[in-house]
Amino acid sequence: MKIAALILHFELDHLTNALVEDLRRFGGSEIIVVDNGSSHAYPGDCDSYICLDRNYYVTGGFNRGVAMHDQLDQPDAYWMLNNDISFDMDVLSPLVAVLEAHPDAAVVSPAVANTVHGHMHPRKDKALCEVAWVDWVAPLVRAEAWRDIGEFDERTRGNGLDLDWCYRARQKGWRCYVEHKAIIEHEQGATRRATGGHGIAHHATMEAVLTEKWGEEWREKLRFTDAMICRL
Repeated sequence: MKIAALILHFELDHLTNALVEDLRRFGGSEIIVVDNGSSHAYPGDCDSYICLDRNYYVTGGFNRGVAMHDQLDQPDAYWMLNNDISFDMDVLSPLVAVLEAHPDAAVVSPAVANTVHGHMHPRKDKALCEVAWVDWVAPLVRAEAWRDIGEFDERTRGNGLDLDWCYRARQKGWRCYVEHKAIIEHEQGATRRATGGHGIAHHATMEAVLTEKWGEEWREKLRFTDAMICRL
């Protein structure tokens, strides 16, 4: 399976450098840095560099990164990576195995060691779990599913993009998984804190957009508080 790893980068070179080192160490993917309008060009090592003209936030950055890379090459899956993650194991191979074994899998994520979302926490039994949505930190997304479901709603900016996209995926018959054989660490909000981002404002935007799209009961419909479907 041909994998393109898209690292969403903004300003903080040291975070992206560390992630590129992790990816090089374990291999298995092309490394594309999507620069989301930084004040300077990313100076590090990568296979491809996409420089956007301004900050399009998480949703717009990934939308444009995928679209621009697709003009040059079309992989089987995109590994969409926040640059504030790290890992000390082969994370990619177990994720690829899930996509290969489950043709209806739109997305599979590693477990996340430090997150507020309980269904993403590593499990001792290392089970594969079907979930309503994955925290969009390091998901492997099937390219065919991305084309079928469509890109992110850029009105969400970042918060809630995973809830919305995974719900649209499930409506079309696709499934979402967390593979607990693979674990990452996430320094949540590192870029936002360092660059003066406003998490509260983004959360309010998420609330407004999801209410408009899915109604006042969007939390229940999108399973915001009860994401677990089953353990496989």
